[in-house]
Amino acid sequence: MNLILMTTPILAFWQNNSLLAATCFLFVAAIGSLLRWGFQLWGSSRQWLGTLSVNLSSSFLLGLLLASDFHPTTITILGGGFLGSLSTFSTVIMQTADESSNGNRFTAYAYLLMTIGLGVLLAFTGLEIGNR
Repeated sequence: MNLILMTTPILAFWQNNSLLAATCFLFVAAIGSLLRWGFQLWGSSRQWLGTLSVNLSSSFLLGLLLASDFHPTTITILGGGFLGSLSTFSTVIMQTADESSNGNRFTAYAYLLMTIGLGVLLAFTGLEIGNR
């Protein structure tokens, strides 16, 4: 099921005969994933710090992107491909569970609440700044 959901945007590009758009989507998605992985390694013992930083910055950048005058295909490639791969909710849940099971419940729940709360706030901030 997840494979179908992940490939749906790519299939839409193929149906519109936009091989270049599909290739760009895959390329920037790979870059986003590798950057996220690098930030997670940067956090070493506190991997959640790297994940938090990319999730919050991605939320802000997505807000800016959605407020831009870019072509919808460009927004899909950058928003869904790059920023979607750079940010991750599944890793947040995994890291929250890890922190909680290690006895760091306060840190775990604070991390989860910061990710969601600050992420939404930064997305709205990006939209507001982009709409000016």
